[in-house]
Amino acid sequence: MKNNPRVTDIEVDVHAEEVYMKKKVGNEIQTYQGQVNEDGMFLINWEGKNSYIIEIRGLDEDGNILYQDKLN
Repeated sequence: MKNNPRVTDIEVDVHAEEVYMKKKVGNEIQTYQGQVNEDGMFLINWEGKNSYIIEIRGLDEDGNILYQDKLN
């Protein structure tokens, strides 16, 4: 993700391994959020073994999506 000073928040969508590997029916996506600090860095921490980040979004202060990328 390119450093964009307008990005103030990050969202990541996470699937459990069973969903990711298409072994389980359903759409069990958990979304986690974190703020970007003044250095342009962020940390997202989620609980759950064998989880996969499937999408990441950078949002501005109004919640508009400035960056979006699928990771699989």
